[in-house]
Amino acid sequence: MPYGYTALVIGLALFLGVHLIFLLPGLRERFIGAIGIIPYKAGFAIIAATGLYLAWSGRAEAPYREIWNIGAGGLHIALTLMPFAILLVTGAYLSPGGKRLARHPMLSGVALWSLAHLLANGDVASILFFGGILAFSVIAQFMADARLQRRDPQKWAELARTTSRIPFLALLQGRSRELPPLGGWPIVATLILYPALVFGHIYFTGVALVAS
Repeated sequence: MPYGYTALVIGLALFLGVHLIFLLPGLRERFIGAIGIIPYKAGFAIIAATGLYLAWSGRAEAPYREIWNIGAGGLHIALTLMPFAILLVTGAYLSPGGKRLARHPMLSGVALWSLAHLLANGDVASILFFGGILAFSVIAQFMADARLQRRDPQKWAELARTTSRIPFLALLQGRSRELPPLGGWPIVATLILYPALVFGHIYFTGVALVAS
C-alpha cells in the first residue's frame, strides 16, 4: 500500500476510533476514574490530533485514483450545502438553541460538510477520508442517543420529541418550539465564515473554488 494510503488509513483509525470507543457505555467514566480528567483530555486530544494530521497528510500524498466525477455539478451542490453545514456547527457552539437545527448540530454539520466534499471529490483517498468522517458522524449520533436513552429515559423522551437527527426537520415540523430560540450569532458567523472559506479555500487546501 502506498505511503499516502497507509497514513490515511492509520490516521482515520486513530481519529475515528478514539472518538467512537469512548461512546461505549461507561468506558469514558472508567478511564477518567483511573487516570483523572486532565490526563484523559490531554491523551484524547493528542491521539485525535495525530490521527487527523496523518489522515489529512495521507490524503494529500496518496496517488490520485478517480472513482467518480460529476463535474461542476458536484462543486455547485457542495457550495450549496456548505452554508447549512457551517450554520449547524456554529449553532452548536454559539447558541443554546442549536438543537432546534438538529439533535446533534455539530455532528450533523460535520456530516453535511463531509457529504458536500464527497460530491466534489470522487477519488479513492477523498472517499476514504470524507466517507470515513461521514460514517463516524452518523454512527456517533446513534451511539450518543442510545447512551442518553440508557442513562435518562425521561430526558431522552423529551429530546426525541422536540428534536431530530435529520437537520432542520424538527424545526420545519414545528416540534422544536419548546427549545430556546436559535439567536442571531450562528447566522452572523455563517455569513462571515462562508465567503471567507470559499475565497480562502486555495490557501489551506491548494484548491481554488473561485476564479482569481
